[in-house]
Amino acid sequence: MTRLVFSSPTDYSKLTKILVPKLLFKIPYFLIVLATKRLVNSAPLCVSIIRNLQTMTFKMRHILYILLLILSSCSVPKQVGWDRVEEGNVRHIGSKSMETKIDNATYNISLTVFSGAKSKYYCLLISSLWRIDNNNIVLLKIGNGETIKLISDNINKGQVDWPSYSPIIGGNSNSGILTTKKADYYSSIYSLDDYVLRKIEQYGVYKIRIEFANTYKEQIWKNDKLGRYLKTAHELLESQLQMPSSSSKSIEQDF
Repeated sequence: MTRLVFSSPTDYSKLTKILVPKLLFKIPYFLIVLATKRLVNSAPLCVSIIRNLQTMTFKMRHILYILLLILSSCSVPKQVGWDRVEEGNVRHIGSKSMETKIDNATYNISLTVFSGAKSKYYCLLISSLWRIDNNNIVLLKIGNGETIKLISDNINKGQVDWPSYSPIIGGNSNSGILTTKKADYYSSIYSLDDYVLRKIEQYGVYKIRIEFANTYKEQIWKNDKLGRYLKTAHELLESQLQMPSSSSKSIEQDF
């Protein structure tokens, strides 16, 4: 590997000005606009960025484009987590979960839809190693200042294998055995009425509070992390409903 040595900051600055325009490809205007528009719940920000694109330097466009792609891909479900037909010929589809920290706890949140012949309703799924009790309460603060209160309809308690580290007595500080042990895992479901889902998509979610024993876990998002996730998940599930279920197969198919 060749190592470059600069005798002064001026030498480095001159070399950068020569090499950067040659090494970096020019980013088309429409790509930046497209990436910006993916931030669906940040309309004022999108307008401001697009209006100022023409006055930005080449290097500023390049940096902006990369940042926008990172922001627009964060916490966005790319495909469904499951798609199956349950009892009563009810189709059940769920998005891949979004893992997020709420205080010192980790939760997995996903959106799911139950679609039958004459009904369709959405639910929020929240799962965690942290205990979730029956009739657990979740509060969502949306962008217009309104508070949405959700109460769990059902709680399921299962077990998962969880890594466990056991130090060796008499060994050095780095000696130990990594094993697994059974840990309780809680899953809860919360009904989302159509008008509630529309409000979340319109205004975004900037604060969440999850009941935990006699207290709660709380998290504030300045970037509408949960709202953007739910909006994209909703669009994804609606699109998936237009396609036939992969579990619906005729006995004569490919026989």
